[in-house]
Amino acid sequence: MAKAKVKLNTEISKYLSATTPMKLGARAFRVGVARIDDAVLNDAGKPVARYTLIINGKQSKYLLRSWQGAYQVHQVILAGDGAKMFTKSGDLKASMPELIGTDKLREEFAYVCPIGLYNNNQGAKKAVNIGVKAGTNFKKDNVWESFLTFPTE
Repeated sequence: MAKAKVKLNTEISKYLSATTPMKLGARAFRVGVARIDDAVLNDAGKPVARYTLIINGKQSKYLLRSWQGAYQVHQVILAGDGAKMFTKSGDLKASMPELIGTDKLREEFAYVCPIGLYNNNQGAKKAVNIGVKAGTNFKKDNVWESFLTFPTE
């Protein structure tokens, strides 16, 4: 079981530019991301940054481990699956922060770009970032898939 991280800071350091519209039932939401410097202590006891979602101007009570995870959230919303990730009031479901930022999220949302591909392939990262900005439905247009490579024997 993972050891709980001590929260140090909850003050937003920087708002990131991407925001994505989402509907949950009849309610409209706008989801953005912000960086929080020195949010938690890492395993070595040093303060590290985390990210938080901003939903209709209100900060989520959950922290995300990486900005790559924030792009996973945008992909899920754009695919129309926000209701599987968010509560009716608009915050993340309690089970989501542990999955976001990892490839475990792909067990539920297979169309989300794998974290390793996003981190290590500039073409895939660029395609995902452009897709998010353009409002691409990642279920219908998997913009990162062409960057997958498979080992040959």
